[in-house]
Amino acid sequence: MLKRTSRILLFAVILSFFGINYLFSFNNSFLSNYTPQKESIKDSTMIKAFNVLEQKCNACHQKKKPSLLFTMANMNTFAFSIHKEVFIRKKMPKGKDFPLTFEDEEALKLWLKSQDIGE
Repeated sequence: MLKRTSRILLFAVILSFFGINYLFSFNNSFLSNYTPQKESIKDSTMIKAFNVLEQKCNACHQKKKPSLLFTMANMNTFAFSIHKEVFIRKKMPKGKDFPLTFEDEEALKLWLKSQDIGE
């Protein structure tokens, strides 16, 4: 048992030593040239669009159509319908309680574009 424990400990020490050396020898120019990956940009557009859906759409749907509440998990499923109702038929949002601002529309358009829907 002692041999096994000492081997594990030795392995951990060696691994941590090389790991620390790797971190200290890391070329920092990578960090200064870093640009977000396409997926993280796509995620941020999705989050912005979800904020619009949550604040403008869900606020009304909660009262009138609780079965059609948007979530991060289901919003991509409804992307085409959202595009059709908001930008083509211009039927949503209904009423004057929750109008979409220019920024709201742009957030939705960017997200829809990331889903290969719309412009």
